[in-house]
Amino acid sequence: MIIRLATSEDAHGIARVHVLGWQTGYRGLVSDTLLDGLSVDRRAAFWKDILSQPRANQRTFIAEQSEEIRGFVTCGRCRDEDSRESGELQAIYVLPEHWASGIGSALHDACIEALRVAAFADATLWVVDGNERALRFYAKHGWTRDGAGKVEEWDGATLQEVRLRRAL
Repeated sequence: MIIRLATSEDAHGIARVHVLGWQTGYRGLVSDTLLDGLSVDRRAAFWKDILSQPRANQRTFIAEQSEEIRGFVTCGRCRDEDSRESGELQAIYVLPEHWASGIGSALHDACIEALRVAAFADATLWVVDGNERALRFYAKHGWTRDGAGKVEEWDGATLQEVRLRRAL
């Protein structure tokens, strides 16, 4: 497995991981209609834009194996007003058939190292409340709830999210 910085040419592979990750990981947490309506092509356009013009301090890494993108992680400066001096794990997804294979942990470690190199002392992330698989993964990697919560609207879905934090 190779972990490397993503380029705009990786947009379609990242989009495929993103959509399949949502469709499997959020089943039962958001509506089937929303999940079944997700489009790899629309998500690829989103990722092409992000990767073509990343924000300052933002990095996206992919896990590639047998010439297939099997997972990705995006990290950078925290987007929350109350934590502007923190880093943030902004997204992490692995193809469902490769869950519990070590790919997620390798991507997580790449993110943490990038945030350390960027001189952040701690990091945050948001997770859908009730996503027990993700909460167990993050707990294993030293993340704990910091008391913050929010409601996100995404394509007609209302998501209750909790913020996690860890020292770097």
